[in-house]
Amino acid sequence: MNRIDIVVDEKLRLDVNPQERRLKKLKEACENFEALFIYYLFREMKKTVHDEYDLLGGYTGKEIYESMLLDAMSREAAKREEFGISKMLFESLKAKVLSRSSEKKPGGVRHEDKNGH
Repeated sequence: MNRIDIVVDEKLRLDVNPQERRLKKLKEACENFEALFIYYLFREMKKTVHDEYDLLGGYTGKEIYESMLLDAMSREAAKREEFGISKMLFESLKAKVLSRSSEKKPGGVRHEDKNGH
């Protein structure tokens, strides 16, 4: 089985199992949240560095480049779960996502509880 077959097989499997699809989306959302958090953390930390230590000099696209660099670094840190925020969020929200998907009927209508909710 080559790499393409594995990717296609996983995609087909996720399309069949809605719970796995929801969990995958939840994990991605948690990673994106952690990346955004880390980005703002890095950006505020960067503000504390004096210009005399600035490695990039003062060229025109410096702010854009630094923003892109911080974005890439924050996304990589989130993927590696170095801060653990996405993992903590995922674990706390996973049960809620799974319970919601089990409450739904095949037609997309949810079961009502005793209170009519």
